[in-house]
Amino acid sequence: MKFLPKSILLLVVLLVSSACSAAFETAGLSADDAVLLSGALNVDPTTASADFDYSFDFSLTAEGETISVITNGRGISDPANGNSLLSMAGEIAGVPDLGGAALPYDLEIRTINTNDLYIRGIASLMDPSMDPNQWIYLPADMTTQMALAQAPMAESTGVIQDGQVDVAGLYSTLNDNFFGSFANYMTAERVDDMDGMAHFVVNLQVGDWLGSDELSAGLETLVPALAGDLVPAEEIEASMMQAGMVLGMASMLAESGTYQLDYFVEPNSGLLAQATITFALEIDPAMLGEEGDPAVMDMVLDVQFRAFGPDSVVVAPEDFIDPMGG
Repeated sequence: MKFLPKSILLLVVLLVSSACSAAFETAGLSADDAVLLSGALNVDPTTASADFDYSFDFSLTAEGETISVITNGRGISDPANGNSLLSMAGEIAGVPDLGGAALPYDLEIRTINTNDLYIRGIASLMDPSMDPNQWIYLPADMTTQMALAQAPMAESTGVIQDGQVDVAGLYSTLNDNFFGSFANYMTAERVDDMDGMAHFVVNLQVGDWLGSDELSAGLETLVPALAGDLVPAEEIEASMMQAGMVLGMASMLAESGTYQLDYFVEPNSGLLAQATITFALEIDPAMLGEEGDPAVMDMVLDVQFRAFGPDSVVVAPEDFIDPMGG
């Protein structure tokens, strides 16, 4: 699997990062419920097939200005055949550098047989006279080369192996040293079932976690692993000392926020049917020694999983152009 398809699959997996049943039991679930939830979230990013619909709403209000992003779409991951799809349609509004007006977008990315990449929604950026819905074809190897050309030193990091993103290795490293450090900073409960689904609510104490020894220790392993040969050890050490101060400030700012994960699991199959992530945060400038109104951030990401089956098919578009003339 090449650079972009692996990145898309990694994004999908990170939405429902796995956690061991022991952590959920410690967080408040019964032993049986802990096993049910952890099993539903135990996803292998290299082999997992998935078909889902999603919506994403984000807003940030600060200094009298509001930036918002609204999007929804569908995703399919079919690693057995090397196929994937990700669509996103919505609008961005309130960005000062873009004039503040609502700017709609409608993008879709398809990968076929691992190597063939098709993108819709960017043609007019290449040529303003082109139909924005025109499909563009690119070899996936080229996207890897283009990405690495923009950041050639990335090949010296622990993220790239043999010219490709090491998704399994990256996910394992993140899960062990980043997500795993949440274990002592969450509460979990099973609330009333909804539509026959077991409903779990997990609340994260993000403020406490950001200032925790567990996160600090995890980052001491994670950062050198990701940096690889790109950054000298003494620079990493100096950066980690600065990061400690930043995390201390972030811990204080995040303390009053709400960080809730809602999971809906089909009890008989043990499969995840829906996941909703809700974050809400208000930052008072006075905490930073400044004046002004509080900055308010709200985010809701909702993912609803379809049964992967005959309709979970990704095909190449019939009409496309190859800008490279292949």
